[in-house]
Amino acid sequence: MITNVHQLQSLYKSGERNFRGVDLSGLNLQGIHLVSADFSYANLSGTNLGRADLRWTKLRGANLTNASCEYSNLRRSSLCHADLTNANLYAADLRAANLFGAHLNGSRLIEADLWGAIAPDGGTVSFDMLAGFASALAAAG
Repeated sequence: MITNVHQLQSLYKSGERNFRGVDLSGLNLQGIHLVSADFSYANLSGTNLGRADLRWTKLRGANLTNASCEYSNLRRSSLCHADLTNANLYAADLRAANLFGAHLNGSRLIEADLWGAIAPDGGTVSFDMLAGFASALAAAG
């Protein structure tokens, strides 16, 4: 059981990449480097992942509700069926990320880079989709 950032970093540095189902809820992982790690079905709710390097990370089915991912690098990560409800993804790098089936209700995606990302409905994120999303956010207030 991982209870703090130092344990997680130590395991990662020793070559461990399988963190499936781990509970890291509420931890401060700001700026952490976890490229190509597997956090499928992990509980990351309320976790601070600001400026974290999570390229190629598997987050399939992970709980990221209320997580802070500002300026995080999630390029080419798999977020299939992840719950990102109310997550802060401000200026996050989500280029070519797979968001198929992801729950994005209330997520903050302002200035996030979604170029080439797979949308929750399985299509590719397009300019029209982002413009519609921005309009909906502006209307919501």
